[in-house]
Amino acid sequence: MQRRKIVVVLKGYPRLSETFIAQELLGLERAGFDLVIVALRRPTDAKRNPVHDEIKAPVHYLPEYLHDEPLRVVRALIACLPRPGFWRALRSLASDIPRDFTRNRV
Repeated sequence: MQRRKIVVVLKGYPRLSETFIAQELLGLERAGFDLVIVALRRPTDAKRNPVHDEIKAPVHYLPEYLHDEPLRVVRALIACLPRPGFWRALRSLASDIPRDFTRNRV
């Protein structure tokens, strides 16, 4: 039987205040799930809960600002080109971006 994979997207990881989430992630791993953690922000806490050290899942950090890592963004866009819904999502972004054209969105 093939192991099931779950991608978990979190605002920040690891966070000392989110021990519940860490315990749930560890429980999923122990139940046989392959996890991939995607975090929007790198850790800012000086301390770390020991349960985070038990989690084996790889963590991928997204760039906080897209303009900080333009090559990474271009590679990701190219990889997404053949995927269904890409062009519709890109049109949606293009129509929405003028609403708030700040470094938080570009």
